[in-house]
Amino acid sequence: MNRKTKFDYFSVNKRKKCKGFGTDKFYVRANDGWLLGEIRWHPHWRQYCYFPDRETVWSASCLEDLKSFLKEANMEHRWKLAKNEKKD
Repeated sequence: MNRKTKFDYFSVNKRKKCKGFGTDKFYVRANDGWLLGEIRWHPHWRQYCYFPDRETVWSASCLEDLKSFLKEANMEHRWKLAKNEKKD
């Protein structure tokens, strides 16, 4: 994973893959360790989405960081799918 995972006020950490799940899942945690939410694949929207924990507050700069992470995660996922389709 080449994307940035440590930001000014939070970090994104890949979860251990569960059996039967093909996509990655990520925890989003404040720098003090507090769980802020989760990033996971949303099959109906066909993209990674952020699922916030209740009562979290986000500044514009933190939302931009999260947006850039999601954009890169979705691009990487699409690249892997295209790569696998070429093999078939």
